[in-house]
Amino acid sequence: MKKIHLLAPAKINLFLETLGKRPDGYHNINTVFAKVEIFDKLTVKSLKSKKGISLKVINNCGCPLPSAKDNIAVKAAQQFKKEFAFTKGINIVLEKNIPSGAGLGGGSSDAASVLMGLYALSGKTQNPAKNKKLFKIAAALGADVPFFLCKNTFSAAGGVGEDLFPLNVKKTPLFLVIVYPGFSISTKDVYDKVKIPSRKQITASKSVFNKLKSALERGAPLNQWKKYLFNRLETPAFAINRNLKYLYKEINHLSDGCALMSGSGSSIYAIATDKKKVKGIAKRMQKKARIVFDTCFLGRSSNNGNN
Repeated sequence: MKKIHLLAPAKINLFLETLGKRPDGYHNINTVFAKVEIFDKLTVKSLKSKKGISLKVINNCGCPLPSAKDNIAVKAAQQFKKEFAFTKGINIVLEKNIPSGAGLGGGSSDAASVLMGLYALSGKTQNPAKNKKLFKIAAALGADVPFFLCKNTFSAAGGVGEDLFPLNVKKTPLFLVIVYPGFSISTKDVYDKVKIPSRKQITASKSVFNKLKSALERGAPLNQWKKYLFNRLETPAFAINRNLKYLYKEINHLSDGCALMSGSGSSIYAIATDKKKVKGIAKRMQKKARIVFDTCFLGRSSNNGNN
């Protein structure tokens, strides 16, 4: 028996624009992903004595989770076995700390971690993100999964999120408060309600997108790029659930206009340069059913630019 332990980080979106609906039903987007120091924990074992796939979940977040056969971690293992002719049995233990349906990419990160774990257990040494077969599996599993294969903490992305352009972000001491309101929002419902911007709006948003990327890579202070934070999906998400809009307004006020919804929701986050300020906002946000994270971008707590 061989096993490997992995940390699967969450993500937030610093920018998200929808560019149009594709024939396959998905939307082309421009986005900026950023990994944060909230983790699911996984142990992946290869078993000589068994051939199937088993999953044990320790649900620390208290959110509804899919059954084992519908869990994306199991689907990742199934696809790996198929594409890499992996004949051994697989046992996965998943300690779930990232809420599902929160816009934090927990399931996608779990899937990527399973792929990377099995890749390592297979004796592969090439960078996982550069293995075309592995990357193809990741993209088929979900739009966010390829990002979690990549080493960088920050990455711009196009397509449905699979066309990645890693960003070399300067070391900036920033802190985050992320609030999961205690309910999820259907990604499909949000995208179904999104209004595709006009060509003029898309041109303007691409300019903002490029300015944000440039500001991050040159290490500009937060007050110079917080105005570039943007998420086109906020409007439909807030229309679906007004409580989410009220939560956003409260956090945005407390953070001096530095709040944004992550992904298609339902988590709202705020960024600050002052750790005490983040802790103060986190304390104010503590309410029954909510999950509040006082955290930072991945690698910042250990002074590393990337993981």
